[in-house]
Amino acid sequence: MRILNENLRSQKKRITGFAKKATECFENGQGTLINILAGIKDKHALAEDIVRQQAEVEECLDSLQSINEWIEEELQLDRENPALPDRTEHYRATLKAYTDEKEYPEWIKKLEYMNTQLKH
Repeated sequence: MRILNENLRSQKKRITGFAKKATECFENGQGTLINILAGIKDKHALAEDIVRQQAEVEECLDSLQSINEWIEEELQLDRENPALPDRTEHYRATLKAYTDEKEYPEWIKKLEYMNTQLKH
């Protein structure tokens, strides 16, 4: 059980880190888009920023999607193997709840949209 608890803490830190990075990527991209749409800055003048932000958003998206897929795989394994100990099920349920709390699926959608907008 100690190993599961340590792993859960480690995964929670990882999830929190990705959620913070997603927030940062989104806010940076949002600021750039607002500056362009409000006519404060020219899109061509921000070309380097846009390319950098696109790369950050895509990297963040990849990270979010991969951890989200990993969690879904873990949950699927849990469903496929009901003989697993309750503590493992609790671990996975806690991890999924924590991921939902950090709004991973929503962040993925937001960052996909942000990436699309930055490409225009």
